[in-house]
Amino acid sequence: VLGGGLSLQENWLWLLGIYIILASFTPHRSYTHSIAGIVFFGVIAHQFESSLGIEGIFTTCILGYISHLIADMKFLPFNRRGVKLFLPFFSKEF
Repeated sequence: VLGGGLSLQENWLWLLGIYIILASFTPHRSYTHSIAGIVFFGVIAHQFESSLGIEGIFTTCILGYISHLIADMKFLPFNRRGVKLFLPFFSKEF
Protein backbone atom coordinates (compact mmCIF):
# COMPACT_ATOMS: atom_id res chain seq x y z
CA VAL A 1 0.00 0.00 0.00
CA LEU A 2 2.86 2.36 0.88
CA GLY A 3 4.66 1.56 -2.38
CA GLY A 4 1.48 1.97 -4.39
CA GLY A 5 0.81 5.35 -2.81
CA LEU A 6 4.34 6.52 -3.53
CA SER A 7 4.31 5.31 -7.13
CA LEU A 8 0.86 6.78 -7.80
CA GLN A 9 1.72 9.96 -5.86
CA GLU A 10 -1.45 9.64 -3.78
CA ASN A 11 -0.95 11.10 -0.30
CA TRP A 12 -3.86 9.25 1.27
CA LEU A 13 -2.61 5.90 -0.01
CA TRP A 14 0.94 6.18 1.29
CA LEU A 15 -0.38 7.54 4.60
CA LEU A 16 -2.65 4.49 4.80
CA GLY A 17 0.41 2.33 4.16
CA ILE A 18 2.22 4.01 7.06
CA TYR A 19 -0.87 3.53 9.24
CA ILE A 20 -0.98 -0.19 8.41
CA ILE A 21 2.72 -0.60 9.13
CA LEU A 22 2.48 1.22 12.47
CA ALA A 23 -0.64 -0.75 13.44
CA SER A 24 1.17 -4.03 12.78
CA PHE A 25 3.86 -3.14 15.34
CA THR A 26 1.52 -2.02 18.13
CA PRO A 27 -0.78 -4.12 20.32
CA HIS A 28 -4.41 -4.32 19.26
CA ARG A 29 -6.64 -1.72 20.93
CA SER A 30 -3.74 0.58 21.71
CA TYR A 31 -2.76 3.59 19.59
CA THR A 32 -5.09 2.75 16.71
CA HIS A 33 -7.95 2.72 19.22
CA SER A 34 -7.19 6.15 20.66
CA ILE A 35 -7.83 9.78 19.85
CA ALA A 36 -4.39 9.82 18.19
CA GLY A 37 -5.61 7.02 15.90
CA ILE A 38 -8.76 8.96 15.09
CA VAL A 39 -6.71 12.03 14.19
CA PHE A 40 -4.25 10.09 12.01
CA PHE A 41 -7.09 8.26 10.26
CA GLY A 42 -8.87 11.61 9.86
CA VAL A 43 -5.87 12.98 7.98
CA ILE A 44 -5.98 9.95 5.69
CA ALA A 45 -9.74 10.34 5.19
CA HIS A 46 -9.37 14.05 4.41
CA GLN A 47 -6.67 13.32 1.83
CA PHE A 48 -8.86 10.57 0.35
CA GLU A 49 -11.85 12.91 0.04
CA SER A 50 -9.67 15.60 -1.55
CA SER A 51 -8.19 13.09 -3.99
CA LEU A 52 -11.56 11.78 -5.17
CA GLY A 53 -13.40 15.08 -4.91
CA ILE A 54 -16.47 13.43 -3.43
CA GLU A 55 -17.97 15.30 -0.50
CA GLY A 56 -18.86 13.23 2.55
CA ILE A 57 -16.06 10.66 2.43
CA PHE A 58 -14.26 12.23 5.39
CA THR A 59 -17.39 12.29 7.55
CA THR A 60 -18.29 8.72 6.63
CA CYS A 61 -14.80 7.43 7.39
CA ILE A 62 -14.58 9.22 10.73
CA LEU A 63 -18.06 8.11 11.83
CA GLY A 64 -17.22 4.53 10.88
CA TYR A 65 -13.94 4.66 12.77
CA ILE A 66 -15.49 6.18 15.89
CA SER A 67 -18.39 3.71 15.85
CA HIS A 68 -15.84 0.89 15.76
CA LEU A 69 -14.14 2.33 18.86
CA ILE A 70 -17.48 2.67 20.64
CA ALA A 71 -18.28 -0.96 19.82
CA ASP A 72 -14.95 -1.97 21.41
CA MET A 73 -15.57 -0.10 24.68
CA LYS A 74 -16.00 -1.86 28.02
CA PHE A 75 -19.55 -0.69 28.68
CA LEU A 76 -20.81 -3.33 26.25
CA PRO A 77 -21.28 -6.64 28.09
CA PHE A 78 -19.32 -8.75 25.60
CA ASN A 79 -16.11 -6.69 25.84
CA ARG A 80 -13.68 -7.60 28.61
CA ARG A 81 -11.10 -5.12 27.39
CA GLY A 82 -11.87 -1.56 26.50
CA VAL A 83 -10.05 1.04 24.48
CA LYS A 84 -7.35 3.38 25.72
CA LEU A 85 -8.68 6.59 24.21
CA PHE A 86 -6.03 8.90 25.64
CA LEU A 87 -2.86 6.98 24.80
CA PRO A 88 0.00 7.92 25.10
CA PHE A 89 -0.93 10.32 27.91
CA PHE A 90 -3.34 8.17 29.93
CA SER A 91 -3.70 4.40 29.74
CA LYS A 92 -7.06 3.81 31.47
CA GLU A 93 -9.39 1.58 29.47
CA PHE A 94 -12.89 2.83 28.69
